[in-house]
Amino acid sequence: MKLGQIVMARESFQRLSTLRMPPQTAYRLLKYLKLVTAESEVIERQRINLLRDVSGTKDGEDVNLAPGTPEHTRFLVEYSAALETESDLKPFDMMMDALLATLEAEKGNVLSAADLAAVEPFFEA
Repeated sequence: MKLGQIVMARESFQRLSTLRMPPQTAYRLLKYLKLVTAESEVIERQRINLLRDVSGTKDGEDVNLAPGTPEHTRFLVEYSAALETESDLKPFDMMMDALLATLEAEKGNVLSAADLAAVEPFFEA
């Protein structure tokens, strides 16, 4: 799994965590959501550090990289490369089909196809 997938999935995992499910499943999901959140926070700190490095600003200073500038291009290239890095995060220890069956048991649970696409790589096939 790549770091970019974690960044893209964080919000979908948060939506998933608001749905009703049996306590054991909810607890397992909560523990995994904490791992996803921690990993995405590390990535966000790296993004901010890269912005500061490329722009030559210090903590507390506003960063403004105008599109089309060499600095903006450098940031995009380096950040994109960072997002392609493999993560050490292991898949959630549940099959996607089992999760979907659990969620379908509770009326009113709804996830978008985009949410499912974002979280699917984190589950065992």
